[in-house]
Amino acid sequence: MTKINNQILKNEFNKWLKSTKNVKKSNVDDQITFGKLMADKYNIKDEALKNEIDPNMALLRLMSKYVQREESKI
Repeated sequence: MTKINNQILKNEFNKWLKSTKNVKKSNVDDQITFGKLMADKYNIKDEALKNEIDPNMALLRLMSKYVQREESKI
């Protein structure tokens, strides 16, 4: 199963948000959903993620299934 770290996910989400603002400014309807972007870019074979239109739900799904948990340093 594909695993990504939390920082990569945060960076990807911020880049996606910035690109969606640029798309809205240019009045173009060719916006890719965050779930589809991440599934395609990181080769995640999850149809529910690809089809999720709500970026918050896609983010939640990614965090719960594909983000590596950081080891506590105690």
